[in-house]
Amino acid sequence: MSNSGMSVYTKKIYRKIYILTGLVVALALIYTGTLIFEPERINTRDANYAWLDEKWVEQADRIELFHDGSSISLVRKSGEWFVTRDSIDYPAKQLRVEDLLHVLSTKAPYLLRGSSSHERFGLTEDSADHIVIRGGLSEAPLLDLLVGDADMLGAVYMRKNNQDEVRSSASSTIASYALSSITSWYNLRLFPDTGSVSTGVDAVQRVVIHAPPTDSDTSEEEALPAQVSEQTLTRNGSGWIISDSSGERDADVQQVESYIRGLLGFEGDDFVTSIQASDPVFDVAWVRLELGDGSSRVIRLGPPLENSRHSAIAEGSNARSGLVFALSEWRKNTLFTF
Repeated sequence: MSNSGMSVYTKKIYRKIYILTGLVVALALIYTGTLIFEPERINTRDANYAWLDEKWVEQADRIELFHDGSSISLVRKSGEWFVTRDSIDYPAKQLRVEDLLHVLSTKAPYLLRGSSSHERFGLTEDSADHIVIRGGLSEAPLLDLLVGDADMLGAVYMRKNNQDEVRSSASSTIASYALSSITSWYNLRLFPDTGSVSTGVDAVQRVVIHAPPTDSDTSEEEALPAQVSEQTLTRNGSGWIISDSSGERDADVQQVESYIRGLLGFEGDDFVTSIQASDPVFDVAWVRLELGDGSSRVIRLGPPLENSRHSAIAEGSNARSGLVFALSEWRKNTLFTF
């Protein structure tokens, strides 16, 4: 091969080397850029994380939620969770508390965000919401989780107190627990089912409805005593009979059973501390369910409360006795309308 031919061949080889080298450099720059501008990619291997060690779940007996200057206290006694307010223990939604502990102790994608400015993430001790889990005799919490701000895509920033490491989650589940109101933790059922046994419509044989008195439409000079309405629903084979001041007649089965189902699962809107359940004031109106085993369940309406609410108590089998419930106007009306 001549020298000129060899020179051309050599130039082609060098040109290919230069091109390949350029491609390698370009790829290296692109890869380096992804590490710099998208650091979460290198943290993917550290994404699966649990805030609370699973072994501590059974030991947890106190939960404190802090948000915007207010707090909610949950306590476990004899295996059952309660909401403590004004030194009184109110029944809590057991599954809701268990769900919170499950979410905290289950590994899920929590991307590392480094340990830079906590202020930028809303994660200073004063600005963040707190979820504190306690257990046993130790004063140190099992977990003190700080819940901060969310970014534009909804990812919520979190960190453990006394630790700088910040993580984020695309899910707002944990944040929703920290932000929830105290009533969302209450079990406000007047007749909670116990264990695996629940009372169904088939167990109810008779319903007596003593509705609130209604004022007459006469003038003040001719005012008559308030009119009291009473109705009775009685099971008749596979049907129901309704009895009231106008006589007896067949009732719509689906309508009656839907009404009874609502009474069995009836819930209040809040608990009341200004009235005691033992006060002799719960005679405004009432509804009584008579069961096939001879027992009964009674919901008694008491005096009105502020903000168009009404007081009520539950009596009879499986009732939450000793507690006074607050009912909205709408919820009160459902007691006496079917």
